[in-house]
Amino acid sequence: MITHDFTHPVDTTPPKVCVVVVHHRPLDHPYMVDAIESLTVQSYPNLECITVDNQANKLTIGQARNQAVQHTDAQLVAFMGEEDMMTLDTVQAMVDLYTHARNSDLKALVHVTTHVMAMLESGQQAIMPNMQAPGMYERAYLLTNPFDHALDERVDGAQLRCLHNLAQVKGQPVTFATTHHYGYMLRVHPFRRDGIRVNVQ
Repeated sequence: MITHDFTHPVDTTPPKVCVVVVHHRPLDHPYMVDAIESLTVQSYPNLECITVDNQANKLTIGQARNQAVQHTDAQLVAFMGEEDMMTLDTVQAMVDLYTHARNSDLKALVHVTTHVMAMLESGQQAIMPNMQAPGMYERAYLLTNPFDHALDERVDGAQLRCLHNLAQVKGQPVTFATTHHYGYMLRVHPFRRDGIRVNVQ
């Protein structure tokens, strides 16, 4: 009888993720209550949330996000709008994609995201196949490549352009989206602080 011992030391603690919500509404506003509640029920086990009260701070969204990144010690940082929500497995799905990619050939990957489900004011929902959520970054990347301090709108688009430029330098993808997961719930209304406008056909 031959015994094959395949045991080896394994770090079973999943990477810590911090979800940052920059808000201008009070914490007891229904949108904010929905947003935070969607994080409390996430299936991912090693998760924290930082809320930045921007009604008091008067920062741009870029500045507020950078402040939160400095404040956390999480390895991965995700961002969510104050109007929005995440389905219960969204963080887990992004971490799974990140972990799988970094363990394979995508060693330069610093950002992963999910696709978007729009929540209309009528209560209906619509899949938005061409939209991506703000997503999740390596904190180390954001420390050296912070969000544009001047931007209070479309800050995610500006950062995505930086990632595309970085991909050309690296010669491989640095950002990637799940092709099947619509876990980010974007609330569609005309007064979004981040400047997102969605036309649902």
